[in-house]
Amino acid sequence: MILALDRGLGVPPAVANLCGYVVGFFVAWRLHRGFVFRDGTRDRQTVVKYAVAILCAFAANQAVLHLVLRLPVDAAVRPVAAQLAAIVSYTALQFLLMRFWVFRRRQGH
Repeated sequence: MILALDRGLGVPPAVANLCGYVVGFFVAWRLHRGFVFRDGTRDRQTVVKYAVAILCAFAANQAVLHLVLRLPVDAAVRPVAAQLAAIVSYTALQFLLMRFWVFRRRQGH
C-alpha cells in the first residue's frame, strides 16, 4: 500500500507511509494479539502499550525514511530504498517491542 501510494499515485513519501501504518495499526492489533502472540487479554494497559509501541516504531520508521531520502543515491532508486529501509526498521522494532514488552506476560503459554 505504501509503495502504491508513493510510487503509483505520487503521494509524498511521509504521507504514504502514514496512510499505510494507520490502516496497518488496526489490522496488526488483531493479528498480533490473536495470532502471533496468542494473547486474549483486552485490558486497557495492553492497548496503551500496543499504541505506544506502534508510535515508537513509527517514529523510527520516519527517521529512517528521512535519513535514507538524503543519501547520495540514484534519484530513481532512492525513494524505493528509503521506503524499504523504513519498513524493515519499523517491522523489526515493532516485533521486539511486542515480544518483550506488550505481550511479554503471555509468552510460552
